[in-house]
Amino acid sequence: MIPTGPGTIRVDPRSSAAGNVVWVHLDNFDIDGVMLKTAHREALTRWFSHNMIESGGLVIPVDRIWVFLRGYASRSGDSEHNIELSTARVNNVRSFLSTYVSDDHITGMQHVGESWSHGEVEEDEQFRSVEVIMRTENRPPEPSGPVFIYDRFRMRARMGMAADMLAGVLSQLDLPAGLGATLLTIQIQNRVTSETQRYVFGAVQVTAGISAPISGSSEEYGNWVNFRTRSNHPVRLNEFEGSASFGGMVAVQIGSYSPGSDLGMGQNYFSFESEHLHTLDNWVTVLPRTIILPMPDSVGLGFSLISMSTEGRLVMVD
Repeated sequence: MIPTGPGTIRVDPRSSAAGNVVWVHLDNFDIDGVMLKTAHREALTRWFSHNMIESGGLVIPVDRIWVFLRGYASRSGDSEHNIELSTARVNNVRSFLSTYVSDDHITGMQHVGESWSHGEVEEDEQFRSVEVIMRTENRPPEPSGPVFIYDRFRMRARMGMAADMLAGVLSQLDLPAGLGATLLTIQIQNRVTSETQRYVFGAVQVTAGISAPISGSSEEYGNWVNFRTRSNHPVRLNEFEGSASFGGMVAVQIGSYSPGSDLGMGQNYFSFESEHLHTLDNWVTVLPRTIILPMPDSVGLGFSLISMSTEGRLVMVD
């Protein structure tokens, strides 16, 4: 568990409307934490301890109110763990409220984990949260959060590209002048449909040091690495086209090395920056945002401290 500071209370805009008495979010649970914070307990005590709740100028007895709870988790951690976190948070809120509200009036509990968390920040305090909805009707409100589609993909890469591809692709990449260039051939596959698309990535590269493999097949790809997308529509392979970046932190190595492995030349990182992705308008996010992308084994000399590409572009090829 990682402490994140005091708990916060966020009043939902739908509070005191359409049968709702009070609608609040108990935010900023600790990372991997499930216990209510002081601010959460104080707020719930303030609303429930007098057996009457004030709302919109009305005073409503607690025994005429039904409570619905919905638990959230941030996007860090795997989905199963996040469901467990949101479940435990909801259960702890229910346990606290049982002092004031009879169990038969806490009639709805939902655990959505990370599935409604659409923020770009993985540890957004608004998604380490429990939603407390108090209503005069024994009926939960209509869901208002997004229902996301998770598509599973994998990708692999190799350095350079075939000669017959080079001329036609360079014009599309439109690389500005720089200290060097990175050229990768990349395959991306939908793991459910097995649809596979080939791309070329090109970027200006700034390197401190040298990295010079002297053998190894240019036709050989590195290992497949899995990633996924979260969106409100099935993601198409052409949506990965566009801006991207590639780079790595590496070390000194003479002899056999495997770029992308922990024991070799360090790790290479790839990030999609396409205008189709990571935008709230399209609700498409790639998880993880930065992908560790292995390269095929080679033999040679490497002496490089940091290598980063800027102004990179990913282009589909036949």
